[in-house]
Amino acid sequence: MRKIVCLFLLVIFSNVLWAKSNVVGVDAALFTGLPFYGSSEVKSYNSNVSNNPNRIVAGLQAQISFRLIEQLKLATGSSVSCDFNWNGSDYSNHLDYDFFFGVKVYPCLKGFNFGVYYLLGQRADFINNSVDRKQNLLSAWGNGFKIFAEYDFHHESKKTTLPVVGLFYKYIPRGNKTYDNYLGLYAGLSF
Repeated sequence: MRKIVCLFLLVIFSNVLWAKSNVVGVDAALFTGLPFYGSSEVKSYNSNVSNNPNRIVAGLQAQISFRLIEQLKLATGSSVSCDFNWNGSDYSNHLDYDFFFGVKVYPCLKGFNFGVYYLLGQRADFINNSVDRKQNLLSAWGNGFKIFAEYDFHHESKKTTLPVVGLFYKYIPRGNKTYDNYLGLYAGLSF
């Protein structure tokens, strides 16, 4: 039965892929944002670095999308973000990574689109400061969501590579009744 289902999906997707151009798209983007950690421990780690730490929040996102109709795409991909907090040799760094899939809706406004992704992710914390001992911690895996709005210059174009810009909100549980929230902006390329 599994072989029949795989064969059926292969035939359907092969027909869709070669039926018209620009059915499969690839996006890669750099982003920055503001993380709001739900854990009081993480907030404490960050505040123990110093009263005025250096901070950089940066990330990378890559996705593959499949156009079903002109106004609807299915997308899957992954993202990783780094939140670096440091002052001298003290640091409280956080690495957030996730895998997602969902839909992108184009409401006939050129390349403007919005959507929602289901995501599965985890956060790793790297701590070393004068108050907290040096440690590496992992949060529990959580499943949450990401909503976004973007403008894809590549959507109605015949060119091979054009920019994409957008903003997002991400919500993800981390276990022990804590939740992380992220607000972000991104810019990248759509192929």
